[in-house]
Amino acid sequence: MKRWIMEYICCPECRGSLRLDEVSGDENEVLEGTLTCTKCERTYPIAEGIADLLPDNQR
Repeated sequence: MKRWIMEYICCPECRGSLRLDEVSGDENEVLEGTLTCTKCERTYPIAEGIADLLPDNQR
């Protein structure tokens, strides 16, 4: 996931801000990690550079 995308995405459930918890990546891209909503606390995985923002029941 490109880092610059963080300023454009939000939680698909409640529209809250997302916090990035990075496990691996470089200065331009996050390869592994988690996005966590600061409002509803839902988490969304980032695997192989792809953020999975689908609702829990569709993953």
